[in-house]
Amino acid sequence: AGSYTPGNCPDVLTVGAVTREGERAYYSNYGSRIDVMAPGGEQKDTNTSTTVTIEDGILSLNASGDYLYLQGTSMAAPHVAGLAALMKALEPTANQTDVRAALVSTARPLSSFQCDAAEPNAILGSGDCGAGTVDAAAALAALNVNTGTVDLAGMQVYACSAVVSN
Repeated sequence: AGSYTPGNCPDVLTVGAVTREGERAYYSNYGSRIDVMAPGGEQKDTNTSTTVTIEDGILSLNASGDYLYLQGTSMAAPHVAGLAALMKALEPTANQTDVRAALVSTARPLSSFQCDAAEPNAILGSGDCGAGTVDAAAALAALNVNTGTVDLAGMQVYACSAVVSN
């Protein structure tokens, strides 16, 4: 990840992707620049002990409003961005440093096997997958946010990519 923009930019929270099994996805960035991991889906069978189907992707919306399953760090990053936004919404006094620290300190670490599973010949260590997979409840608790019942006043949350001109 340290060789690619925007992941290598200062003050960027760099996100990698994990599969349903909690292993680094074959397409995910890795290395010391990764901060945390999040679900990114995996629709390619890289592990002979499992059967992968289209539903192993992340359910998303396309530009026409149709549902489809996708995979990628483009699916993982919105999980983290949405969690960071929820953290800020529920704890308005939290700043960027607070949110980042809570996400990183409460992440569930990946073992060396989990980090290296997609590329056994790469010989990656657990540190190459950052602090691990984000844990939403733990991150909210780290900011002393009540994770019991959260009243979002009927708000619906969507993550999508958009192109904006002018």
